Amino acid sequence: MEKVELLAPCGGMEQLKAAIEAGADAVYIGGRLFNARIGAGNFSDEELKEAIDYAHLRGVKVYITLNTLIFDDELEEALYYGRQMHRYSADALIVQDLGLAKLIKENLPDMELHLSTQGTIYNPSGAEIAKELGFSRVVAAREMTLEEIGKMSAVCETEVFVHGAICICYSGQCQMSRSLGGRSGNRGRCAQPCRLPYRDDSGKTGYYLSPRDLSYLDNIPDLIKAGVKSFKIECRMKSPEYVAEVTGIYRKYIDIYYEGKKFFVEGGDKERLRQIFSRGEFTEGFLQGIPRNFLVDEAPKHNGILIGHVVSRGKRKTLNVQLSEKLDMGDGIEIRGGEIGKRRISGNIVTFIRKLQKNTYIIGDISGDVRPGDFIYRISEKKQMVEAKKLIQSEARKIPVDMKFFAMVVKMPSLSVKYGKHKVQVTGKEEIQEAINLPVTEERVKTQLKKTGKSSFFAGNIDIKLLGDCAIPVSYINNMRRNALEKLKEEITKEREIFEIDASHPELEEVLSRNETRDIEFPAITKGEFDAVIAKNIAKGEFDNKRILLNNLGWIKELKERGAKLFAGPGFNITNGAAAMAVKELGVIPVAESRELQEEPKALMVTEYPLREGKITDNKGRVFEIKKSLDKTYIRRI
Repeated sequence: MEKVELLAPCGGMEQLKAAIEAGADAVYIGGRLFNARIGAGNFSDEELKEAIDYAHLRGVKVYITLNTLIFDDELEEALYYGRQMHRYSADALIVQDLGLAKLIKENLPDMELHLSTQGTIYNPSGAEIAKELGFSRVVAAREMTLEEIGKMSAVCETEVFVHGAICICYSGQCQMSRSLGGRSGNRGRCAQPCRLPYRDDSGKTGYYLSPRDLSYLDNIPDLIKAGVKSFKIECRMKSPEYVAEVTGIYRKYIDIYYEGKKFFVEGGDKERLRQIFSRGEFTEGFLQGIPRNFLVDEAPKHNGILIGHVVSRGKRKTLNVQLSEKLDMGDGIEIRGGEIGKRRISGNIVTFIRKLQKNTYIIGDISGDVRPGDFIYRISEKKQMVEAKKLIQSEARKIPVDMKFFAMVVKMPSLSVKYGKHKVQVTGKEEIQEAINLPVTEERVKTQLKKTGKSSFFAGNIDIKLLGDCAIPVSYINNMRRNALEKLKEEITKEREIFEIDASHPELEEVLSRNETRDIEFPAITKGEFDAVIAKNIAKGEFDNKRILLNNLGWIKELKERGAKLFAGPGFNITNGAAAMAVKELGVIPVAESRELQEEPKALMVTEYPLREGKITDNKGRVFEIKKSLDKTYIRRI
């Protein structure tokens, strides 16, 4: 049985080492260009090669994020960048832009492509079209239920976000950041306006657009049974310790499932996830249907663990406190009181703690406007951080290699080593002499072959064949082992062939057909009741021979089969001529460019989350309307 892949994010080299040591099967990383987390540390071109080699020598795949929208004048550079990642032997590219995907498949046919979650794929029909476009894997929209994930996994390889931050806007296709601050999330520079406080109609301030973090830890068995190929963790902006902790916990429970043990998530592990980072309690999003209690209760930052309250002020900078949970020296705490967003005293490290009586302690040094009754939250746990750092620094992960050693008197000995598809062989420099006294034994040869030292390998299966009484010095065997492992390392990390690149494509305006008329328009990119409406009307034949405007890849096949003439609206996110051509080759006429190219889109966000209707105002006095329409909710600026 092929196991589900555990895919971890890495914003830098330390995060990559953390993910690998914690048990990731694959990692996804971004370079200096065209990735949706420009604010992360990311990797230079040289560091990308180093990272790929480091991972491959430990049996871990590397996926490169080239997942922003690309404009016409950027396509050539993006394609060349993709070629460089192919040359470095990256295992796949995560791509959102259909034009870039088209050029990559034409120029680098053996480069594996994964369609980003911003591709808005949520049903089997859309997944089939993604495969037709050249994608081998689809990153599922985060608005999908378990049942929907299962249906899509039956027709294509799926990658599902299982932990981390989520967007309130559908599949991350948000225009709010660009509209308010000129920083586009689709271009990797989201300013996160959804995380800001807003004032509602009654004058109350809250975080009305900020969702909690996702966690599918309890749902691991169901997702595996649904056919999911890859479990994806979100956190390219987080610390190495966070990556290590989250990856390690998911690794633990994936292994428990495959070992056939009773699947039960320990409360302590859930608390460890909350402790390392959480915006309050976790949410399961849409996995079981329309979510409830999905917005943060307080500020959209790390909430920590509630561990007690302040009893009174002590002498100097000490507090008398009552604790319900453990607190140790070196732990970080935050003290909170008052209304939401007010009087949060953070940045305190506990440097002194003394027990007075049961559950009552003196702690210090604590600064700030602390009052009796204020709540104490443990923001960081020193023990957890120390354990994570120790794991990261261990660099203990190695890959098994199979070895075959053959020696015969008066012949040159040979040693072959193999890992996966990589195999090399070395031959000794001198003929084997016949032993006068004690010939070498198989056990002695095996002992020396196992001494892989500080290399990235350890001995797996060892096959030894000795013909005759062979006299082989230990140093001779050691040299052959070192040479073979060095050759294997070179084989695993060698660069691919460089392909000639043709980035030619028409300009966007040359391909768009703006004046086409339509009988029916589906303006939403979201699913909601959309699929039900389409399916019902297809069954009735009401879409036959109609002119229909769509805004995602779903249902193209079914509608074309009924002779419908299809048009691609702004939801297709067409920002260049190559993307327009890719859509056109599907039999869909591109009539509108992406909202990314519109000066001020009418809808800044479209979401399937059940937001409360009304007006909200930010701290600059800008007013926004939240309004429902059928299966979706729009957020517009007034």
